[in-house]
Amino acid sequence: SKATVSVLYWKMALSDFDTEGVGLPSTWRRERNPVEVETQTPSFDEVPNEVQTVISLFSKEETTDRDIQTDDKPPGVPEPVQDEGVEGTALFPGTKGADDNDKVAKFLDTVTPGVMKMMEANVHSFAFEGYDVAWDAERTTTDAVHTLTAPMYDDADLEVVSISWNSTGSVIAAAYGRIDLVGWCKGTGYVCCWNITRKEVTKPDVTIMHSSYMTSIAFHPTHPSILLGGSYTGEIMVWDISSDVPLVVSSDLQAEESHRDPVCKVMWLLDRTARPTDINRFVMASASGDGRILFWSRDPKNKVPHFDAPLAGYVLKPRAPALGSSRVDSQDKASIDARDEVGNRIGILGMAVMYSDAGIIGTKKVPATDSRFILGTENGGVYRSSVDIPKIKTQYTLKSLKVGAEAYPYESHYGPVQACSSSPFERNLFLTASSDGTAKLRNVLESTLLTLEPSNSAEDYIYCAEFSPFRPCVIALGMRNSTLVLYDLEASTVKPLTVEAGDGQPVIALAFNHTDNSLIATGDGRGQLKIWQLPNNLTQLSKGEQQLLQTPVSEDRKKKDCWFRMTGLVF
Repeated sequence: SKATVSVLYWKMALSDFDTEGVGLPSTWRRERNPVEVETQTPSFDEVPNEVQTVISLFSKEETTDRDIQTDDKPPGVPEPVQDEGVEGTALFPGTKGADDNDKVAKFLDTVTPGVMKMMEANVHSFAFEGYDVAWDAERTTTDAVHTLTAPMYDDADLEVVSISWNSTGSVIAAAYGRIDLVGWCKGTGYVCCWNITRKEVTKPDVTIMHSSYMTSIAFHPTHPSILLGGSYTGEIMVWDISSDVPLVVSSDLQAEESHRDPVCKVMWLLDRTARPTDINRFVMASASGDGRILFWSRDPKNKVPHFDAPLAGYVLKPRAPALGSSRVDSQDKASIDARDEVGNRIGILGMAVMYSDAGIIGTKKVPATDSRFILGTENGGVYRSSVDIPKIKTQYTLKSLKVGAEAYPYESHYGPVQACSSSPFERNLFLTASSDGTAKLRNVLESTLLTLEPSNSAEDYIYCAEFSPFRPCVIALGMRNSTLVLYDLEASTVKPLTVEAGDGQPVIALAFNHTDNSLIATGDGRGQLKIWQLPNNLTQLSKGEQQLLQTPVSEDRKKKDCWFRMTGLVF
């Protein structure tokens, strides 16, 4: 029989349902009752105060490294033993290195013959001959990295007439005046200093005012904050730019021993007879349009902020002896001014000191008091002379440097000699630049070696010139036509690198940075100070220059051969 099965179906609808949570109390935790409590330290008085570092930012000298070392061995560690398997290897017994010692020795025995073979092959290889490693990024152009303007320029209409870097190369100073002034100076001069290591270099960090236009400045060779300056009225000043009152000492304009015309050049000279600890180890030198060269040193016992009489003084004179005594007093005015054969004044415009007898301060070459002086005059004359500076201060006497006797003449320019510079690498090489548009490379023992004419126009005066402190064959010139001219004598003596540096105004002053080989600064007639970064080909020593620098100073013949191979110049 068949059974019938019935199946029932139910439809169910499911949905979310929220219900309250169920709390289960702890069987072991006890209830806590917090209590608020306050605490207070004993009261104390607050007093505002200021602190200052001992050394100012501008007087910061080079840092000195100090080494520290732990004990020879930690306490409890046994003395090291010398392993005989590998020479020069000292290992603590029980360390992993001692177990691997035999493996290291076997490895060295395996690879040493192959390494020595390749090294011997490299000695005779010419694959990288003439290749110089460029550690810095490749630079092919001359770019302005800073353009600095003094805030008072808008009202004063001044020019940058002199530039100087301090001994660390981090601070640059610019002197402001005018080179076209004739007669009395009624304007105010300025000296401005910038620290170029700051993130933003805009306004000067230090601004110094003076009652007349400034003409020349020079930082101390070793003290980064000491600055020497000369003015249009013939005054000599020394400042400490790290002090709230910068002026340290100045010359007395009323004294008969002072300059009577604008100071054209100031510099620091090393007295090699002085001890390194002597305060007056460096002597200050100044030259002026009155034909005088004066040497200054301050007596530390003198508390008055004025120089005493100069240590020594010289005046450039014509061949014929002047009448009267060379002593400077109220009754002898004939010897005050330097005059040439036809009665015109022989004013000094440029001065340089040869590095042949230079002193060495650390790694820097510094001109010394017993070096030879190169003088350029406003009538185009160029002279070489030596001076005698007394070690002990005596009664001041103005001595004569007679042309042809104490002052040896060289081939003259056809215009005023605006600048002189001596080579820091070749003791007999110096450079003169003139308003006749030429720069002459000279040997102190012979005639002119090379005449450079960077412009075809006779109106393009050369206002400034300087040797590179890093490359013997590089020379920089500042032109009236607003250009900075850079000669690499090894590459070419007729095709220099020309840079528009003055924005239509003459380039009056320039200075290489003596710590950073890539930087050079220019000052123009618009009052702008520009810092330029040079291309690699003007900063890196060539193979010939490296050979020149490695040749001892006493081997003149080898040095002359190096110069001839590089430039074709016969010394």
